[in-house]
Amino acid sequence: MTKPPHPLPYFGSKRRHAPKLATFMEARTETLYEPFAGSLAFTLYAAAHGLAYRFIVGDIHEPLCKIWDGIINDADRTALAYKCIWEADDGTPGYYAKIKDRYNAGREPTDLLWLIISSIYNSPRFTKTGNYLQGQERGYKPKHPDRLSKQIEQASYLLKGRTEIRAGDWQKTTDDATKRDFIFMDPPYQGATQDYQDGISCETLCNGIKQLIKRQVSFMITYDGASAGTAYPPLPDELGLTRAFIVGNTKSGRRPDHQTYIESLYLWPQRKMFEHQVIHI
Repeated sequence: MTKPPHPLPYFGSKRRHAPKLATFMEARTETLYEPFAGSLAFTLYAAAHGLAYRFIVGDIHEPLCKIWDGIINDADRTALAYKCIWEADDGTPGYYAKIKDRYNAGREPTDLLWLIISSIYNSPRFTKTGNYLQGQERGYKPKHPDRLSKQIEQASYLLKGRTEIRAGDWQKTTDDATKRDFIFMDPPYQGATQDYQDGISCETLCNGIKQLIKRQVSFMITYDGASAGTAYPPLPDELGLTRAFIVGNTKSGRRPDHQTYIESLYLWPQRKMFEHQVIHI
């Protein structure tokens, strides 16, 4: 399988980036960790291309972990539950509100799956208590259940039996990683508190990075850069990371705006050959 499945579209997904990002991955990886799950694009790419033996998927948002648990370990039930929601959709704004209210009351993972697929730019937003906020993408029909069912089946085939799912803070979900493993991190940008419930500060991220380096765990981070006139400072030089850059644009079928962005890519151990390298996506 050369083209990985994409059952959960997610704003900021590294689906297009994964083939080039994978070239920076350490060879002979025993376990690949992805503690900011999102669309799980990097893990799915790595699994499809035999880049690791085992996978550990994590996220602080437990319902998102439950979505992936359903996709990987209970594919048929997850696909059927989505199909039932999709077929009952009468196309009115009231139906979206109904599913959102139902999710906020019961936290059913498949409701969240349908909501994310149906939401504006597939960009989830949550309250501090975990209630879903994002509005509906008007005039857009959510992914057909037959198509999603096939993607779920493929994802399950790639990951079932060799993937562990952990809900929790990224430092806790990676605390057993060793020098034989590799961690891919795509954390939310600074200030993105509605994506990552309690947010994640640059200071907290840096402290976690220092612990990984102390344990000699190899990792890659895609983090803040610049887009639409907003720029963020780089991670501190004292961390001793190799810094490269990802350059692309936001234009897609569902995003008519066309904005160039530059995203920072950090690597450890240092690999000077990649310092300041520019990756065009």
